[in-house]
Amino acid sequence: MTDSKEIIRAVHNRGFVSKLTSMVSLPYRRTKERQIVRRNGIWTVRFTAMGDELPYGKYPRLFEAYVATKVITGDPDWNGEDRVLRLGKGWDDFLVMVGLGSPNKRGGRQREIMSRQMLLWLKTAYTIEADTDEGESGVAFTVGDAWHIDWSVDCNADEHPDVEGNWICLTERYIEKIIRDNPVPVDLTVLANIGRSPIAMDIYLWLNRRMSYLHESQIVTWRQLYAQFGSDAKEMKKFKQNFKRALSTVMEKWPSLKVTVSDERGVTLFPSPTLIPTVARTRAMEKQERLRRVHDSRNGKTKAADPEDMGHEQTFDGNSSWVFTTTKLFDVNKAREHRDGLIPMDQCPYCLFDERNKPQHGEGAMLTETTLF
Repeated sequence: MTDSKEIIRAVHNRGFVSKLTSMVSLPYRRTKERQIVRRNGIWTVRFTAMGDELPYGKYPRLFEAYVATKVITGDPDWNGEDRVLRLGKGWDDFLVMVGLGSPNKRGGRQREIMSRQMLLWLKTAYTIEADTDEGESGVAFTVGDAWHIDWSVDCNADEHPDVEGNWICLTERYIEKIIRDNPVPVDLTVLANIGRSPIAMDIYLWLNRRMSYLHESQIVTWRQLYAQFGSDAKEMKKFKQNFKRALSTVMEKWPSLKVTVSDERGVTLFPSPTLIPTVARTRAMEKQERLRRVHDSRNGKTKAADPEDMGHEQTFDGNSSWVFTTTKLFDVNKAREHRDGLIPMDQCPYCLFDERNKPQHGEGAMLTETTLF
């Protein structure tokens, strides 16, 4: 089936998921447990079923990617003031909106699974706790505040203007802590293509965030991976098999990914370029292009100016980090000091050279505060 690939076709290839989703995982299969616990570094996350059971499988992951992308990109279907995302007037309308086509191509069983998983996801409660030397802090919330979903009406909005539209109202905490807190850019096509394996989806999301700031090799043990991802497999041996199989699926879609696996030690990550540039890098590249156009127009040029006239983006440490600089100014050791915040901003040659370097100053130090982040 191609439903996983199509469910997010309504949004562009570049999408977003939450930082939390790239750290811990919902169940892969149906479970009798009404609460599961995931751990990552100093963080403990509890998912609690407020409905009949916990959501599981690929659909909750795809729903979140769809919703997060709609919110972050300011899609017309999203009303930020009321925190409401419109889903259309009926099942047919919703399927077309998310790229699944006509319901006639989808059996009743498929509709039942998707509808149920969406409602279970909306009713899921999150409890996030951080335990540090300075004490414990935490927050708790559900995904949805309110919703109206009636998939029994399959109609065209113009033919049935009296039918109330379907919508979901997300909680303020969910938007603040999940969607807007350092979202992770992802390639939605890749996410959809590996949708047959929920654990492969989770591995892909995790590695996207890790590779966005990793600047040296790092080992993640099997025990750490088990605590973070959880598993339907009770034995570590089975978990390793499932993880390695899913990792191979991810690597097929991400050829530049550099990862090695040891049955004894765990997984070693090496700096690798992400398939989708980070938000900061994209904004910097867009601004650089605008500056080049201004420079060209002022000088009457018909083609791009020499990048050294105004600087250029320079990647380093396996393309996992970057600064806006000139060839003469660039020094990899100074660039690392800038990224890791080892030199004050008012003395940093890159922050003094160009304002767009300031948001990345000290980013490496902030992002590596825990073992698995």
